[in-house]
Amino acid sequence: MAYEKGDNHITVSIADVESTPRHDALRAEENPGSDQRCCIHFHHRRRRLCDTDGISLKYAIDGLVAGSLLRDDNAHIVKEISQSQEIGKADETVIEIEFIDN
Repeated sequence: MAYEKGDNHITVSIADVESTPRHDALRAEENPGSDQRCCIHFHHRRRRLCDTDGISLKYAIDGLVAGSLLRDDNAHIVKEISQSQEIGKADETVIEIEFIDN
């Protein structure tokens, strides 16, 4: 990260935080994840409830693919995604994957 100081401002060059998409790991011979259809439910326990549109599930679902639980996160594999939340003493998220017959 590079910084440049001016009279009343600092210019910061931002690092590229977006990863380069790579789909080579998703090939069937390299990713043992299930290619069975599924429904995924995220249940959030939080000390303070948040707006439901403010909870991003994309990275969690990408993690299921990266962790080889799912072969892919496309519509042929993931039939439905749902979420719920409740007040809790600690912040945690429980992910339930229900594999269904095609």
